[in-house]
Amino acid sequence: MVVEPVTGNLTIRTEVYDDQATVGVQYTGAEEWYDVEGSPLPVAAGAERQLHRAILEAVKKGLPGGLTGTELRGRDRSSP
Repeated sequence: MVVEPVTGNLTIRTEVYDDQATVGVQYTGAEEWYDVEGSPLPVAAGAERQLHRAILEAVKKGLPGGLTGTELRGRDRSSP
């Protein structure tokens, strides 16, 4: 399901399985979660927290292009 950009009070989660991080967003207090465009991302072992922090900072700035937008482009996304 594709949804329009979400704004307001949001909860962001990063779930890591093997070497992939799936990023989800929900309106705080809601039940439905949405995968962020560009997710899953490759992540190096031990870099999960840094990736989550980088995603939080990018979300604060806005992600009109999803995780493939300019906020994370050009970075080694496996070790932000």
